[in-house]
Amino acid sequence: MKTISIYNEFGSLSRAIIRRPIGSGVLRPINEVQAHYFESDPPSLRQLPVEHQILANMLQGFRVSLDFLEETNDGSHNPCFTRDIGFAIGDRFFLSNIAEDQRKGEITALRKWLDTMRQPHEIVSDGFIEGGDVLVDEPYVYIGIGQRTNVKGVVWLSSTLGSSWKVIPIQLEKGVLHLDCVMAIISDSIIIWCPDLIVSGSQVIEERFRDRISVTREDVFHMATNVLMINPSNVIVERRHTILRDQLTRRGISVCSMDWSETKKFGGLFRCAICPLHRDRSMK
Repeated sequence: MKTISIYNEFGSLSRAIIRRPIGSGVLRPINEVQAHYFESDPPSLRQLPVEHQILANMLQGFRVSLDFLEETNDGSHNPCFTRDIGFAIGDRFFLSNIAEDQRKGEITALRKWLDTMRQPHEIVSDGFIEGGDVLVDEPYVYIGIGQRTNVKGVVWLSSTLGSSWKVIPIQLEKGVLHLDCVMAIISDSIIIWCPDLIVSGSQVIEERFRDRISVTREDVFHMATNVLMINPSNVIVERRHTILRDQLTRRGISVCSMDWSETKKFGGLFRCAICPLHRDRSMK
């Protein structure tokens, strides 16, 4: 297989781990978005695989090689969100330490794939880190601290990575699930973000990115920042976010709009559904 290579969030994606939403064995809501929808407007389990297949087809159309995790109904909370269970930084792959018991079954499927592929990896052994809180921007790694990732995990990762990477903790407001729910890196100068939901760390972000597209708290609830950069010129955005689409288009980025209204009810969108293994580094 291609070696692990994740040095940014926007270089051309060539390989990623993905998993179809089989089962979705929900026991109880584990985030605010789920709590909002499950009682009054629960997701259509029939529509989930349809939405997921459309995403897979689009990625493959851009020549992204997809590695599908085993499709077993292992009681996973929502197995299609592979971003959280593992993450790559540079040429190293990490198996997350998941905070929520309902999601621990997802780790088993990823560990089995890693072993089958004989892919070297490291396990987060102190504290909690989930991949949705990890944004890579060589030589920086921004780590969200909030519901699913804690300070102990950030300290462990900083120590493990060593001096070649600068780990920047970003304290999130209470209720924010992951860093990628409030921030997306679009290029080496452009981000989408909601500064109102960042308690500390905003100054570092402002100094690093000169072009900052701000979104509202309501936009964040509807996952506006959880976009997926396919390559520096193409991004996947949920269909309802028309203003964001226009802002990105004016910046010369081609927007692929997609309806993921049912999957969104689990609290994640396109970035959540892809665990990247290889991106082009030359764009930095």
